[in-house]
Amino acid sequence: MEYIIGITVMLLIVILFKTPLGNGIYRRWMMRLVVGKNRPKKDLFVIHDMMFYDGTKSLSIDHVVINKDGVHIISTSYESGIISGKEQDKIWTISSTFGKQRLTMENPIHKNNLIKLSLKQVMPMQVPLYGYVCFPGRTKVKVKSTETPVVGPRLLKHVISKHRKPEVILKPLEVRKLYEALKNLKKQTFKYQNISIQNNPKKAYQKDSYLKSER
Repeated sequence: MEYIIGITVMLLIVILFKTPLGNGIYRRWMMRLVVGKNRPKKDLFVIHDMMFYDGTKSLSIDHVVINKDGVHIISTSYESGIISGKEQDKIWTISSTFGKQRLTMENPIHKNNLIKLSLKQVMPMQVPLYGYVCFPGRTKVKVKSTETPVVGPRLLKHVISKHRKPEVILKPLEVRKLYEALKNLKKQTFKYQNISIQNNPKKAYQKDSYLKSER
């Protein structure tokens, strides 16, 4: 019995750390741990995996943090290696540790900016919106960016605490109202998708495929 348990544990470890599926699950779990959860006493709220509809298209946000400074939109990328590029570049380079293999990826800052613009259109009140790109994998980030911080998970909370407009500080009641409004926006989008599935299964399937490609 102990032998079977030991084998099972080893298999789970291999699945968790040695397969793309396991790595993806682990990194998503790690990001949720890093971003944290609601802390009402500190006027801080979190929404994970938020989908919303801006009137013309559906978008998804990996993590949203709402605090007295405004709304913080966190996009995650699970690429591994040395990430190089600039904020304005369309394409970034991914190099292996030893520099032998070079791949490319779309600049995730552009998607983050698109999300910010779309979310601004449906926000219940005008507050500062901040964007971040986080690489939770085995990554070394060599990206030059001034507007949108590009960091690993260890620095994420630090940059969120520093990335602010000192002249704008929301009151506790405003922070809570903003959080409730964004939660309702997420619920409304979920209802909209369910109605789409009931009324037009083919169209809903296409929308779902689009959302998956966005992520």
